[in-house]
Amino acid sequence: NDFVLWQGSVNSLQNPLVLTLVSNIQLQAIFLPHDFSDDFESGRLSKLGWTNNPGTTPWFVQTNEVSSGLYAVRSGLIGNSSTSSLALTTTFRDGPGSFAFRVSSEPYAWRDYFTFLIDGVAQTNVWGESGWQRYSFWLGAGTHKLEWRYQKDATFTGGLDGAFVDEVELPIVVP
Repeated sequence: NDFVLWQGSVNSLQNPLVLTLVSNIQLQAIFLPHDFSDDFESGRLSKLGWTNNPGTTPWFVQTNEVSSGLYAVRSGLIGNSSTSSLALTTTFRDGPGSFAFRVSSEPYAWRDYFTFLIDGVAQTNVWGESGWQRYSFWLGAGTHKLEWRYQKDATFTGGLDGAFVDEVELPIVVP
């Protein structure tokens, strides 16, 4: 569970909360379930309703490049002028989402690059060499399509020629 706030005689987001008590108070810590959605530690893309977009090369679970644990997903092995896409369409509650990612591609802007999209709108584009980093975003309540995409231009190759995703945390509505 994740700490949210202190509630009662004192309302605060600070944690730890430092108080000097001069009288009795009532205080309750509020926690919500941790929204860790998929870390791919099953070794498969089976925990959520992951899909690969038609006409693109599928992403796959691998062990060579991981943010933590033993597994992460990698964009498909593609040639020039090709795309590899992993998508998730489901119902979310209003809240934050995030994922760890790494890109290893040719260093030129908009040549071979990784894109994260929400409902078809690009949220980030990364190319070149990046270490593992975290991307955070906000989702409104409702059904959304999230897409992780790696695409190549018509020429050249660089680095590991792919994108890697791990530790996906989403505010998914669980029935």
